[in-house]
Amino acid sequence: LALGQERFLRDVNGRQAQGLAEALGATSAPWLLAHDIEGLAEVVDALGPYPGLRHAMVLSADLRVLAHSDRAARGTYFTDPSLRGQPAAHRLSVDEASNVEAVVPVLAANRLIGWSVVSLDPARLAESRRTVAWRGAWAVTFAILVGSVLALALGRGLTTDLDRLGRAADQVRRGQPVRSGVDRPDELGRMARGFDAMLDALERQQQAERALREELATSEQ
Repeated sequence: LALGQERFLRDVNGRQAQGLAEALGATSAPWLLAHDIEGLAEVVDALGPYPGLRHAMVLSADLRVLAHSDRAARGTYFTDPSLRGQPAAHRLSVDEASNVEAVVPVLAANRLIGWSVVSLDPARLAESRRTVAWRGAWAVTFAILVGSVLALALGRGLTTDLDRLGRAADQVRRGQPVRSGVDRPDELGRMARGFDAMLDALERQQQAERALREELATSEQ
């Protein structure tokens, strides 16, 4: 179960990146319409403390970087040929290092006015995966310990009553009038009750046979 969480965590990472890009695009739309570069910079800088953020940027419609979390990248162009001449649509990509990048078009009156881009690194994903794995390992260990204790207690109770039943059978074989003394609600208890009922029936039969022999002896005398 812990190992199976990796795909789920990757999906969550992708949804978070896309959600951040959509929020960045919605917040940046007024500043793009106003051509306020400083306002865009403040919006992008506000995402800086987000855990696992590699970079965030706002692009113009022609892919020029208007605001970037790395100020040195401002004024450059976003190198993604797939965005040129293509319909304005959301894009989500994962590179070989598991970095997730979400690209969201910024629209105003159904007109493309820019792009918002958010990229998250896999460090937070790996940390979450380790957390899930450790919790899973502890949960499995705890379950094994509890299961072992319960199995030991159940086994000891079962073997103890089986041993009592076996000793009672040995004593009956030696002619001693005993009973098993086992009282359980399970199959072993039913077997013990059947064993005791059989001993009761045998004892009654022996008593009847003794009474018959005494009656015959008296009759013969």
